[in-house]
Amino acid sequence: MKMKTKKPTKKTGKASGIDPFAGIKLLLEKDDMKKRIRLRRLLFRSHEVIGRGTVVVEAECICGNSGCECDWKGPLIVKISFPATSRVTEDELVKDALKLATGKDGEWVQKHLPRTLWSHTMPFGENTPQARLAKLFAMDEKYEEQHACVTVQQKLQPIHELKTPEEFAQVFYDILQCHRWLYKIAEILHRDISMSNMMFRRDEATGEVYGVLNDFDLSSRVEENRQASSKQRTGTKPHMAYELFDKIWTGGHLYRHDLESIFYVFVCTTRAPDSK
Repeated sequence: MKMKTKKPTKKTGKASGIDPFAGIKLLLEKDDMKKRIRLRRLLFRSHEVIGRGTVVVEAECICGNSGCECDWKGPLIVKISFPATSRVTEDELVKDALKLATGKDGEWVQKHLPRTLWSHTMPFGENTPQARLAKLFAMDEKYEEQHACVTVQQKLQPIHELKTPEEFAQVFYDILQCHRWLYKIAEILHRDISMSNMMFRRDEATGEVYGVLNDFDLSSRVEENRQASSKQRTGTKPHMAYELFDKIWTGGHLYRHDLESIFYVFVCTTRAPDSK
């Protein structure tokens, strides 16, 4: 992956002054594919001291202006995160799920999963601070080695942008069905259900909405769900299952914990003062 910084202009200068990502151009190369995208604005930045340090930036494909073939339509997002190397990557889990989402019993699931267009995982080099820290704390079980993951996906819409109660009900139903299919068929447990990870896409032709379960950074395979693959308990605190806060709980993250989180998202969304 190559990165080129765009100089501020009258059109983008103001945004660039407050947003370190606005206007940056990226050249993405993988195998025989070459794409150029431009970052537009910062959507999310994690402020936690310990964690994945996730950054999500809105982007657009500019291949039409650069001579490369463009088949990435619509708004995009670029997600940069630093998960533990002990975890299966989000891209790998979604790919495994999509391989199983075929035929009359599984093809429907494709509409309810994120669409990854490009991804790349990069280990830290030997001379980086991360690599030196890993060597320094090699004998410390509490230290987690991390790597950098960059993913380009089609942009989804947050559930607070749904227009009617009927759409809201449909999106929650879709996500519940997708979540169950992932657990029973793909044997993947999400483990980080939150308001920001329950999203939707809208069909431009029909206007129909499809609930999408997003962000699999903290997900794991079912056979691993009783033993955390990270030193931290997973989830987003306002929506985490009550049992996971109990220090004496040793049963790992279970399917019912995700269902409890979905219920909390439902309550928070429907009972908010400005809710529809």
